Amino acid sequence: MLDKYCVPSSQQGLQHLLWLPQRLGLKANHVSVLGFGFGLFACGAIAASQPLIGLIGVLLNRLCDGLDG
Repeated sequence: MLDKYCVPSSQQGLQHLLWLPQRLGLKANHVSVLGFGFGLFACGAIAASQPLIGLIGVLLNRLCDGLDG
């Protein structure tokens, strides 16, 4: 619902980070799996009553989701 407003501005910011997966030799599928792992990590941290660590996991998950296209 809010994607049409959020995606264009976030894509501009992510353009500056595209060099990182390319330099590491990561493909889009690798970044997707890494993002999934961060999401699972966030779930575990939140379940263990560590919301700040969980938030970091969620943010890393969203970053990977934006980088994989």
